[in-house]
Amino acid sequence: MVRPYGIHVSIFFEVDGRRALDESLVKLLLLIDEYGSILAAARAMRLPYSRAWESITRAESLLGVRLVESKRGSVAGGTKLTKECKELINEYLKKYKRFTGEDFRRAAEREFRIPDLTYMGSHDPGVEILSGIIRSSGILEDIELSWVGSGLGLMALSLGEADVVGAHLYDPETGTYNVPYLRKYLLQGRSALIKGYEREIGFVTSKEFRGVRKLIKALIDGEITLINRQPGSGTRTLLDYLLIKFSKNSLTPLELSKAIKGYGKEVNTHTEVVKSVALGEAEAGLCIRWAAQQYNLRFISIGWERFDFITLRDELRTPGIKAFLDTLRSEEFIKAITELPGYRIPEGYGVITYI
Repeated sequence: MVRPYGIHVSIFFEVDGRRALDESLVKLLLLIDEYGSILAAARAMRLPYSRAWESITRAESLLGVRLVESKRGSVAGGTKLTKECKELINEYLKKYKRFTGEDFRRAAEREFRIPDLTYMGSHDPGVEILSGIIRSSGILEDIELSWVGSGLGLMALSLGEADVVGAHLYDPETGTYNVPYLRKYLLQGRSALIKGYEREIGFVTSKEFRGVRKLIKALIDGEITLINRQPGSGTRTLLDYLLIKFSKNSLTPLELSKAIKGYGKEVNTHTEVVKSVALGEAEAGLCIRWAAQQYNLRFISIGWERFDFITLRDELRTPGIKAFLDTLRSEEFIKAITELPGYRIPEGYGVITYI
C-alpha cells in the first residue's frame, strides 16, 4: 500500500537553462522591500549575509538587470528594490498563483515574522529584564536582542537595522558618554537619547591587586593574561583608554595589543568575560560588578558608567518604542534594576534628549 504523500510545485524563472529567480530569492527580495535592508532580510531568513548578497548578484548577472539599489537621498541609508525587480516579482506572484492556487506573499509573511522590536547594542542584564517584562505583558509578541556592542549598535541604528540601541561609550576628550559618538555614526539631528541607568564598572580578576593601577601595570608588563571584549563595544573602548592612560610610555593601541597577553581573545558579553576568568582561561577582564558577582570573583571598581538608550526621532511613536519607554519608566522595572548589584538610577532617568 502506498503511504500518504504530498505534492509540491516549485516555480522558478530560468535564463539559458540556469535558475535565476526561485522561491527563496523572491522571499528574500520581499523581505528587503519590507525592511529596506539586505542584512535584516537575511537575518529574518536565518541566511548568512554573504549568501544573500551572492544570490542577488548571481540573479542580476543572469537577468541582466539590477534587482536592488541604495536609497538615494535617505540619510538613514538602506536598500530598495528596483523598478525592474518589482516587475519581475509581480510576474512571479501571478505565475505562482496560477500554477499553485496559493498566494505566495501571504505564505511568505507567515513564514518570516518581522520582530516587533529589535534591540542591538551592549550586553546588559537590565535589558533582558526589561524585554521579559514587555513579553509577559503581551504588548509585543516578538522582541529580538542582539549583543553586538555599543558601536555596532549605533551603526545598525543609523542604517535602519535596529529600533533601539543600548550604549555606554566613553569619550575621553569631553569626559561624557554616548552623545559625542552620535555624530560619528551619522545620527546627529535625527536621534533621540533616553537617559538610562548607571552601572559599576571595573576589573574582574583571579589575582590579588591593590588597585587598578597595579592590575593595569601587570597587564602591560605581560604578567597576567587578559580576556577582551569585541571592537566597538563600550567596554573595549574604555579598556583601551585606561591602558593608554596608565602606560608609562604612552603606548599606541597597536603597541598595547602586541604587548598584552590575551588582548586578541574577544568575547561578546560581560558574562563570558567572567566565565573565562573563572575557568582559568584568563586572569583579568573589564566587566560590570553584576557579572563578577555571578561567579563570586574579585572585583576592582573603576567607577560608574552611563548606560543610555538611543532611537530615531521618527520611531518614538511606534508601538515598539512606546512599549519600551513605558516599561523603562515603570515602577516594576525600576524596582528590578535597583535590586541588581552595581546598578543605580540617576537624576533625569528616562528623560529624552534630541541630539
